[in-house]
Amino acid sequence: MKNSKWDIKENTFNFAEDLKYGQMGEKRIRNMLENLVEGSFEVKSDRYRNGNMAIEMRQNPRRCGKWVPSGLQVTKAQWWVYIFSMDGGFVIVAVDRLKRFIEANKDTLETRDFARRSDNPAWGYLLKPADVCALLYDQSYDEVA
Repeated sequence: MKNSKWDIKENTFNFAEDLKYGQMGEKRIRNMLENLVEGSFEVKSDRYRNGNMAIEMRQNPRRCGKWVPSGLQVTKAQWWVYIFSMDGGFVIVAVDRLKRFIEANKDTLETRDFARRSDNPAWGYLLKPADVCALLYDQSYDEVA
């Protein structure tokens, strides 16, 4: 569904507006790269290579019996980098956008225990490929200005 303020309406091309939009994109990428250089990113990787994105929310350190916030709930990073393949397949998404997505879909997303047999089990959401796509493009998760 295209109807955000950024979508191009049919047959309405305007070079000045297109240029302004492109410059906004360049500014956004410049800001992201500066943040990456400063270390304001969290990196997670997928060793299963199945297209799913695991988002940790809580952990039970040393199986102490008490689950504590972790992962997305405690990160100070501005950017979330998820590596699907060490050969260069990854996505970078703003942490705030990811949090909006999780909040909006927490009742319908699949939940999962991660590393349940380890001494540091975790709990979180398992985003399927369709969820990852929606996270990246659906205007419902755009920042409200």
